[in-house]
Order: sequence, then C-alpha cells, then structure tokens
Amino acid sequence: TALLLSVAATLRSAPDSAGQETTTTTTMAAMAAAATTTTTAMAGTPARAPPTGWAATAGRAQRRAPQLACRRRCFALGQRRGGSHHRQHLRGVREGARASPARGGAREAEEAAQTDAEEVADYVDSVTVAPFFRSLPQRHADGPLAAGGVRLLLLSESNVCRSVLAEATLAELLRAEARFAPLRRLVHASSKAVKDFNVGEGPDELTIEVAAELQLPLPEGHEARLFAPAQDIAEHDLVLVMDKFNAADAMKEVSVFDTIDPAAAFSRRVRLLGSFAPAPSTAARPLDGSLDGGDACDRLYIEDPLYGGWGGDEEREQVRRAAQQIREAVHGLLEFLLALHEDVATASSGHDDDGGEPRCTLRSALRGRLLGMEEMAWLKPPMLSKPNKPSSP
Repeated sequence: TALLLSVAATLRSAPDSAGQETTTTTTMAAMAAAATTTTTAMAGTPARAPPTGWAATAGRAQRRAPQLACRRRCFALGQRRGGSHHRQHLRGVREGARASPARGGAREAEEAAQTDAEEVADYVDSVTVAPFFRSLPQRHADGPLAAGGVRLLLLSESNVCRSVLAEATLAELLRAEARFAPLRRLVHASSKAVKDFNVGEGPDELTIEVAAELQLPLPEGHEARLFAPAQDIAEHDLVLVMDKFNAADAMKEVSVFDTIDPAAAFSRRVRLLGSFAPAPSTAARPLDGSLDGGDACDRLYIEDPLYGGWGGDEEREQVRRAAQQIREAVHGLLEFLLALHEDVATASSGHDDDGGEPRCTLRSALRGRLLGMEEMAWLKPPMLSKPNKPSSP
C-alpha cells in the first residue's frame, strides 16, 4: 500500500499537460482505491503465526498419522521394537526423508528420520506391555544353622543405622544373657536395606559413636546390602521392619508372591520389630489416632533418627532413643522365641522313635504362630487395596 501511494504522489508532482494531469489524477485515484481494497482484504486475513494450543496438536497429529498407523499395526501384530513390520516402516521413514528436498539436505534428512524413528520406537514401547515373570521363592541350604533353627532379617531404610544396631543388639543379648543360651545355635540374624541409598557403605558415624557409648560391638566389616525379595523372603523365617515405610517397601514386593502361592503366606513373615516389645516403650511416641498421623501402632514404629539430617547433639540423641527402642524390642523378640522353644521341647517327645529329626522344630512353631497372628497393617497402594464387598441384604 505504501509503495502504491508513493508512485501515485510522484506521478502527480510532475504533470506534462492538463490532459496528462487529469489522466494521472484518475490513475492515482484508481490506484488509491485499489490500495484501499487490498488493505481491506489483507485486514480480513490475519498474518500467519506459528500454531499453538489445539491447532499445534492437530497439526502434529496430522503429520504423525502414518506413524500412528504403523504403531497400531505393530501393536495388533504383537510386535515390539525390532519386529519385522516395525523395521520395514523405519526403513521407509529413512528413505522418504532422504528423498524429500523440503528437509534441506542429506544430513538434515538423516537427523529428521532418526528423530522420527526414535519417536516411533518410544511410542511402541510405551503402549506395549512387557511381560514380567516372577518365579516362586525357593529356600536354599541353611549352612551352619542348626536343623530347625530360624533365620531373621532386619530391615531399615539404608542399613546404616537402625537395622545395624538391631543386628548387633540381638547378637550381644544372645551372647551375654545366659537365659538365651538355648537359642544361640538356633537363631541367626542379618540386616539389609529397602533402599539403595547407601549400598556398600559402612555404619553411619553417629551409629558408631552411640554403639561405642553403649559398649555394643557392631558387625565386623559391615556393608549396607539391598533387600532381594525373591531370595530373602524364602531364606528367612521372619523379616523385621522398623516402621510403616519400611513395611510398605518390603510388602509391596513380598505380597506379590502370595498371589503365586497363597498357602505359603510369605507376607505373614514380615512383622514390625517394635511389635515384640513387651510394653509401650518409654522412648516411643505417645498413642494417637490414625495410620498416617499416629495410630495405636505408632508406638511400634522405630523412627529413622537420621531422617532430616539435623546433625549435632539433637541427631545424636535421636540415635540414642532409637537404640533404646531397639534393645527393648529385640529383648522381647528373644523372649518370644525362647517361649516357642520351650513349648516345642514340652510338646514334643524330642525325637521320632527311629532317632530321626524332631517332629516339631522352632522353625515350624514360629511359622504356625505367625499364621495365627493378625495381618500386619501397612500402607498399601490403591491398586493393591481391594474394595470392601457390599453386604448382602
């Protein structure tokens, strides 16, 4: 429009004659009218801008329609990334990209084809369910443990504080208290972590300091290890967790095995260590109200003293309190196992008539007692929580 008006002004400023001036004026008026018409038409058509929102989404969907069709065919054929149909499509994408001049050169075409291929592969992987097979846990040999003995596994978050103190406390009580002497060859304990935060590391510095104050020898050469559900739940007769979060981390894996073999009742082997304390611990929190805030089970939880990383005297005091809770709970656990051992000795005549293995062992008695206990409450994810069936009228 500006160009047309400039030309018209130039023509009007230098007329050769009256006729030319009239013609020029008429021409200029026509050009101005045309400019006005053009301006009006252009005003009705907004400038083209990059699509956003729904338009951008629709544009991408249109451009990717052939890819989506390929993905649907791959999925219908049950083929994942690398299948024959998928490979043929990727070759077609690359060849089309090389032949397209709009891509702007061979290198750009190759990069675009690679990007498209990766998008196709990622989408196929996202919509195709990869089968994951779980085998039933199998128990291995007991090693040096006496026949009929029990294996205990102590779990905490990182295996650098609470579970280490529990393992050391259990070994110390078995060694130091004469009344637990019958259990020395029948009970073996170890510890692991439910998270891989500190795998391969030794006990925390505050754990070492507090253990030295209590004259409690920690396991020699201890290194944090990670809980392996498929192996550990079969090799251990009792898995002891410190709080509801450790319980959830362990149970979300262990509970799957109950769907494979419900009779094995693997999840019944997972218990709170604090549940074996003979009375509410003086170091534990007071009772309260719900599972998330402070339920009656809260006194059974041995909280992580290192959580938050406060450091200094406050954190050291928290470790001392946790060590006290652990000692009370471990002592109650050994009392529980000793009572089972005495029941086994009383109920059984000792050995079969042919001098074979005892008919009832500490291991079998422990399993029977665990089956008789109430199921441990834990933070189940929604997908594992079954809704209550409506009561029949």
